[in-house]
Amino acid sequence: MARGGGGRRHPRPPSARRALSGLLGLALFGCAAGKAESGPRATPATATTPAYAEGAQSEDKAPHRGLGIAVDPELELPAAASKADATSGLVVLSAPIDVRPAMHVVGAFFEAVGDESPESLERLFDRSAHTRASPKARPEAALPSWRRRFERLDYSPLSTELVYRAADVKVYTATDASAPGTGRALPVVPKGEEILVRVFPIGQTAARLMGGEIDFVMKPSTGGYKIGELVEDFRLP
Repeated sequence: MARGGGGRRHPRPPSARRALSGLLGLALFGCAAGKAESGPRATPATATTPAYAEGAQSEDKAPHRGLGIAVDPELELPAAASKADATSGLVVLSAPIDVRPAMHVVGAFFEAVGDESPESLERLFDRSAHTRASPKARPEAALPSWRRRFERLDYSPLSTELVYRAADVKVYTATDASAPGTGRALPVVPKGEEILVRVFPIGQTAARLMGGEIDFVMKPSTGGYKIGELVEDFRLP
C-alpha cells in the first residue's frame, strides 16, 4: 500500500508497457488505412489515356514533312529553230536533218538507170512521182517517161561510168530555201520535210543521155525518202 504525502510511484511492469505499445501501433495502422481508403483511387491504365500518350499519338498521325525546299517554277523553253541569234538570250536549236537516206536514193536511181530497170525505179518513185523538162513545163508521170527513154536510148554504158561527183551535189531543206535570196535561185523550193538534191552529170555519155542538171525533190517516206519529182532539161531526140 502506498504511503500518503510524498511517497514514490511504483513503475509499471514490463508486460503492461508491451501491451500499451501494441495498442498504439494498431491505432496508428488504423489511421493510415483510413486515410488510404478515403484518398483518391488509382485509375486503371486502360480507363483513360495520359496526356503525354495522346500527344505522342497526334504526332504520329501528323504527316511527316521534310525540310523547307524552294521550288522553282517550271522552265518553258522557246520553240526549236534551225537558226537563232545568240543575242536573243535562251535559244533552242533543232537537230539538223539527216540527208544521207536521200542521197542513198539518188545513188540507187542512177544504178537503176544504168541497169535500165523500170522495176527498180518504181521502188524509188513516190506513187505520184512526175518529171518536168523545166520548172514551168507540164509535168508527166515519171515511170512511163523513163520507160520510153529506155526504149529509145541505150543507158547501159552508164553502169560502168562515173555519172556525177558527190562533192558537186547540192542539198537544200525547206529551212535552207527560206534563207534570203536562196529560194529564188532554186528550180524547185522544197516544202515541209522535203529535200531538194541537185545533181550535175558529167562525161560525154551522160551529156548525151541526160540533162546538164537533174533536180530531185525527195519526199519523206516510211524508212527514208522517195523521189517525188524530177526536173531535168532533157528531151528525147
